[in-house]
Amino acid sequence: MPDVSEKEFTLVVLEIILNIRRLGALQVQDIKIKKQEEWTTANNLSSGQISLFIGLSILASKIEDDTLVLIDEPETSLHPAWQRKYHELLMQISQHHQNCYFFIATHSPIIISEVDPQKHAIFNLSPENLLPSAHVHSEAPRSIEEVYASYFDILTPNSFLVKTVIIKAVQAYESRDDRKFRELKSELTSMLSEMDQDLRTLAQEVIKKEIKRG
Repeated sequence: MPDVSEKEFTLVVLEIILNIRRLGALQVQDIKIKKQEEWTTANNLSSGQISLFIGLSILASKIEDDTLVLIDEPETSLHPAWQRKYHELLMQISQHHQNCYFFIATHSPIIISEVDPQKHAIFNLSPENLLPSAHVHSEAPRSIEEVYASYFDILTPNSFLVKTVIIKAVQAYESRDDRKFRELKSELTSMLSEMDQDLRTLAQEVIKKEIKRG
């Protein structure tokens, strides 16, 4: 028997089991899950975990080369910790197949933040965006706040993102970097309507400023 990894062996066994079940010769009566070193029945899982398990099991049994997979809002009822793992799980399922593509519609900033824009395309389908380059991103947002602003056109209350842009604008103003200052003022202006009142007042004061030459 050729040398195979534990993962490859598991996949072969799983495929055999699934084929036997398709033939009607196997009936699943219960599913046991190992959770924190203890085995528990699937009845004790949350609705989100059950949905995730069933969905990924069906995908793993059906996917083949040249498959196009459409997934709508996988985050529904799913704990944030599982949302972080979702992209990794999809990649594990598809790694043994070629030319597989996933189209995922999501409102989860956590799922988006786990995707590498250098390897995957991320689109904001909104006609207007808070950030200038938000339609197709080539750099990963560094925080959940940036994901909300970039992809969902939403600023969180007392936004740290806005505060950071204000600080950078003030620094550009003090260093008399006119080009950078204008870019940051434009960014603040685009976000102005979504800011809470205190930040809006502060941002407006920065926007009013001009770097005088001479």
